[in-house]
This record gives sequence, C-alpha cells and structure tokens, in this order.
Amino acid sequence: MLTGKETALLNAATDLIKEHGMIALNMSDVHKKAGYSRAAQYQSFSDKNSLLAALCMSCLLYTSDAADDMQCV
Repeated sequence: MLTGKETALLNAATDLIKEHGMIALNMSDVHKKAGYSRAAQYQSFSDKNSLLAALCMSCLLYTSDAADDMQCV
C-alpha cells in the first residue's frame, strides 16, 4: 500500500513523463511538482530507478486489477 506522499510523487512522475519523456525525468522536478521536499522524496524513493520501479509496479497492479474485473466468458 502506498502512502499519500508516495502516490503524489508517482503521480507527479507520471505527469512529467507524459510531458517530457522518461529519459528527461529529473528527480528534482518530481518532488517540486508533487509539493514535497527533496529529503521527503528520498525517504520514499532512494533514486530514479526505485521511483520508476514503483511506478511500474503500480501500473502492473492496476492492469492486473482491471483484468480481474473483466469477464471473458
């Protein structure tokens, strides 16, 4: 389960990726867009890779939940 802070950071990262692409994603931009300090961000995600991994997991869980709700028969 994600905290409110983690959700805000992941949402900010998602928005920035949509706007500028994944390669241009900058951790400084993420915490500023989410409204958190740099220290608060690094308490949740130690680096860009851990942030992206959490974002991927969140997308996979969402997709999995959506697939479970589908009735294919």
